[in-house]
Amino acid sequence: MAERVGFEPTVLLPVHTLSKRAPSASRAPLRVEPTSKSIADSNKITHSFNKRFEFLMQFIIKQRILGH
Repeated sequence: MAERVGFEPTVLLPVHTLSKRAPSASRAPLRVEPTSKSIADSNKITHSFNKRFEFLMQFIIKQRILGH
């Protein structure tokens, strides 16, 4: 009999049989249902972006027409 810790660990580890798989290290992301507020906020951001993009495109077109 060995007096010191050998190859086998002294702390017992949980056993996983084939019928009970070990949990995956990477978990699936949490799924959150969109609320009416989050949808409204998203629509406001999209609308704001579209307005800025439209303004920028008109500016670029005017610059090209004027030859600047």
